[in-house]
Amino acid sequence: MSRCAAAWTLFLLISISIGCQRQEPISSYQAPKDKASSMTLQPPEPKTPLPKTAIERKPGSSDRMLAAIIPTDVRVWFFKMVGPAEAVGNQKESFRSLIESITFASPAANPEWKLPAGWTAESSGGMRFATLKSGAADVSVISLPPGQDVGANIDRWRGQLRLPPRAADDEPERVKIGDYEAVLVDLVGKTDESKMMRPPPFAGGATTTPGAAPPVAAPPTAAGNAGFQFASPDGWTVGKSGGMRKAAFNVERDGAKAEMTVITLPGTVGGPLANVNRWRGQVGLDPIEAAELESTLTEIKVGGLDGQLLELTGPAGAADRKSMLAVMLMREGTSWFFKMMGPADLVAAEKENFVSFVESVSFGG
Repeated sequence: MSRCAAAWTLFLLISISIGCQRQEPISSYQAPKDKASSMTLQPPEPKTPLPKTAIERKPGSSDRMLAAIIPTDVRVWFFKMVGPAEAVGNQKESFRSLIESITFASPAANPEWKLPAGWTAESSGGMRFATLKSGAADVSVISLPPGQDVGANIDRWRGQLRLPPRAADDEPERVKIGDYEAVLVDLVGKTDESKMMRPPPFAGGATTTPGAAPPVAAPPTAAGNAGFQFASPDGWTVGKSGGMRKAAFNVERDGAKAEMTVITLPGTVGGPLANVNRWRGQVGLDPIEAAELESTLTEIKVGGLDGQLLELTGPAGAADRKSMLAVMLMREGTSWFFKMMGPADLVAAEKENFVSFVESVSFGG
């Protein structure tokens, strides 16, 4: 074979070999990073604590307060909800239904209520009797000694929301709560945290445990307290007084016991008819209509002022028949109540002493 033929043969063999070994072009891509791994390598995002109500407060938004004050014979009860205006506003009807459902089994009993749908209750300590959770904002239930000034407390709350004091003719709404009356408060403003923990006016910084007797001030002397003087009958012993209880006496004969109290409350406390019907209920009598009111009251002078005397006795045949002697009068925008309550026979025997005490009262000094 010639050299030329051999060269051509070698060329053909090499070309065939290369054609059989040809590979597909290589494509390249970038694999995605593992998401979990990349997150662990990043520093965690800082967490911002939620408000106590767990409701987001938008910058510049308003706050709202719904509250009720219920003075009873021995304590004053405060129900209060405060939080973002929209969230609290959505609970207004539920809050009102809660207040209107409150009952007291007796003057010294703790309140009972019906929780609105979806609400829960937790017992608390100190002067906070309970915490009610609505899902929007908590409702605090607080018990304080008697003598709380309703108007001063409302103005204190207004200050907490950066609102000015009430106008002279700004009367809060009042609703009947069994034998008592609740003062309703609805305020919208901007919370001033520096004022949120200020104590209630005239609370004296005291706290009470639910069910405990209210703190006792120094007992009155025979001359009475400053601005209020009287002469107490023989046989009456000084009882527990303080706050709205200007004076208190215990009366005991042959094992029977009655109590006589002098209590002041701001405003009309519902007016004569509401007070008379409340007292009628306390001795087991049915309420009366307005047309019957005048015939149940007798005029009496107290410190130069016109008062109204009421005498009530429970139904005949009752196992624990009670009677009540009461005098009510208004003085400088404040209601004064003089009241003796106890077994019917004992109260009847003490009527002369009761009237003598009331007619001995003088104001001023």
